[in-house]
Amino acid sequence: MDKIPKIDIDAYFFADDETVEHAQQKYAEDMKEYCMAQIKSEQIQKEKKLNIRHSEEKAQLKKDIYKKCIIIASIVLIGVTLITGFTCYNKGYKDNQSYAKDGSPIVYVTKSGSKYHLKRCKYASNGIEISQTQATDRHYLPCSKCKPNKYLK
Repeated sequence: MDKIPKIDIDAYFFADDETVEHAQQKYAEDMKEYCMAQIKSEQIQKEKKLNIRHSEEKAQLKKDIYKKCIIIASIVLIGVTLITGFTCYNKGYKDNQSYAKDGSPIVYVTKSGSKYHLKRCKYASNGIEISQTQATDRHYLPCSKCKPNKYLK
């Protein structure tokens, strides 16, 4: 910060007219310099305040961006986990599927039901094993919950 000049009032008191005019000129120049230094000092103070406020706003903006990035990354991670898990879950049933002698997949039917199910379906708990071909030949429909037609291809 620039130093604000001090004005020496005693330097302006002279006896003759020529020095009075000179003193008035010097006083005017000194006052101009003093005022300019004062204005510059105030501007520096304002800039410091603005910089502080600006840096606080930048920090807040960075925090907001960071939070949004964390939220987006979390959503993407959850989505990928769900898709991957679901795919692996369903793929595991395809790979571990048992097959009947006729080559069609094994499904499960209940004595009183009209639908056939995958082994993992909650409705197949007391089911009887038959081939998918036999189930369709006996007019059983695929379960709408476990969707055996979707996973047994």
